[in-house]
Amino acid sequence: VPCVLQVYCRLINEWCSSGNVEAIPGFKRYAMEHLGGEACVLGLLRGQPPLDPRDAATLALLQDLAGALKLVNDKCGDDFAMHLLNVVAPAAGLPTALAQQLVYAVRSLEVKDIRDCLRSILQQAGQAAK
Repeated sequence: VPCVLQVYCRLINEWCSSGNVEAIPGFKRYAMEHLGGEACVLGLLRGQPPLDPRDAATLALLQDLAGALKLVNDKCGDDFAMHLLNVVAPAAGLPTALAQQLVYAVRSLEVKDIRDCLRSILQQAGQAAK
């Protein structure tokens, strides 16, 4: 998975400017929906078997996912925050407070802190599933 994330991140860096001009029309939306939403959040929470947030390999994956989320946010801005709140969080069954924590982390914090937020969400999702 990290190799795929690296490829996506490179494409996002190359094809998504921070402004309104897109090198590949529609790629920002694709990155926001498929990488930021489906792969980084929904894929994480819907994994079977569920990931163990205490496992070192899971922490490394969370670090990569956090970096990808930060990059998508940097390139897509408020549109990504709204997508996380209005589409991804409800699809993942995240309570509003957790969704708001995630959006705050992605918009305002460093990658390490986003990783910790993802870890907390993963732990809470695991507890809710029991």
